[in-house]
Amino acid sequence: MQTRIAKYGQFISTIGENIAYGTTGGRAIVLALIIDDGVPNRGHRSNIFNPSFLFLGAYTGPHTTYTSETVIDYAGGLTSNGQHALTPATDPNASSGSTTPA
Repeated sequence: MQTRIAKYGQFISTIGENIAYGTTGGRAIVLALIIDDGVPNRGHRSNIFNPSFLFLGAYTGPHTTYTSETVIDYAGGLTSNGQHALTPATDPNASSGSTTPA
């Protein structure tokens, strides 16, 4: 996990990871990880709802046994290594440019 995150930058404070096998589609993957049917602990759910995680990166690819695999890495903060700039869509501290009506 640390090696994957290091490709994009340096994590700050805390990191976590969820891996889903065989489920496809963003919504279905997140729901499966939240429900965690048959999993004795709630580690996946804890990661998804952890307010300390402000950044995430996800990748879905083929898996030889389960057809697909999705890896979601989380970080409490992230500094770019210069090769992959952080954009407002991925930077929770960036302004969205929207304004609140008076």
